[in-house]
Amino acid sequence: MRIHRIALASALLFGSGGAFAADGDLPSAETILDRNVEANGGRAAYEKRHSTCRVEDFEVVNTPIKGTMTTYGQAPDKKYSEIDIPMVGKFRQGSDGQIAWSLSEMAGPKLLEGEERAIALVSGRFNNELYWRELYKRVETVGMEDVDGKPAYIVVRTPKAGKPVTEYFDAATYLTVKGVMKLQTADGEMRAEVFPSDYRKEGGIMVPHKVVTKSAGQERVITLRTFTVNEEAPAGTFDIPDEIQALLKKP
Repeated sequence: MRIHRIALASALLFGSGGAFAADGDLPSAETILDRNVEANGGRAAYEKRHSTCRVEDFEVVNTPIKGTMTTYGQAPDKKYSEIDIPMVGKFRQGSDGQIAWSLSEMAGPKLLEGEERAIALVSGRFNNELYWRELYKRVETVGMEDVDGKPAYIVVRTPKAGKPVTEYFDAATYLTVKGVMKLQTADGEMRAEVFPSDYRKEGGIMVPHKVVTKSAGQERVITLRTFTVNEEAPAGTFDIPDEIQALLKKP
């Protein structure tokens, strides 16, 4: 997930190096994204990580919908997520750098294509914060805006496939504080706003322990329960399910 903060105190935290935009007031997007990596813990800390597992609790506010989400990531590009909602069932999704898929008891198996596939592959790139130059064809600083009363730089990332993503970076810390994206769903295009907060270090990297997502009139809250680094995932975690294998074999 990508979200943003901006840094007015960045010169104090990381020095003044880095190009500034032509208007002379705003740092370039390249500077902001590089400083975000440093604010999160730095390239060396990222490169010490080869796998992660996070377990999160989530709820849809003002509804009885609650559940648990477990996500495994492994270098260079494997990702597997499982959402378990009591009384509803399980939703699974995975990617391996080429194939992206989803599987649920309600919707059945699906090979992700087009924009859905592009988003899944970017998300599935392990330590993707380091590789924005490869994953996006264009990044640009477009302005500033207050988020929760604090100034933030606004950066628009345009991926090689799919719609642009807007991120807000806290001007005093360079941590991501907000993200805005448009997603194509069965009901049409949906605008989603994501607000990460309560950053704490996990395995040397700053990780938000609370994420609020607002879309389609609903608010979802995700709270991090556990986060482990460089522990081997259970055998078969990243295997493509038989139901998806069957779809791959079809003409």
